Amino acid sequence: EPRIAEVSESRCTACGMCEQMCPYKAIKVIVVNERTGIKAAQVNPALCKGCGSCAAACRSGAVDVKGITDHQVNLAIKAGL
Repeated sequence: EPRIAEVSESRCTACGMCEQMCPYKAIKVIVVNERTGIKAAQVNPALCKGCGSCAAACRSGAVDVKGITDHQVNLAIKAGL
């Protein structure tokens, strides 16, 4: 399965940092609920290369790359120490 970014819409604050940091223009902040006007980031899987720039920039921890979650990275760092 390819490594692409995923956004948790419930945690996304629509700040736009991920959109600014993506070198492939694969992530955009859009209105996800027309009725309420709620915005969140969404990933275009065809453009995403799985580099993780968006996940690193996300202040709310709403973006993960499939197969490489923040929790997994933290466990790997702890194991290395």
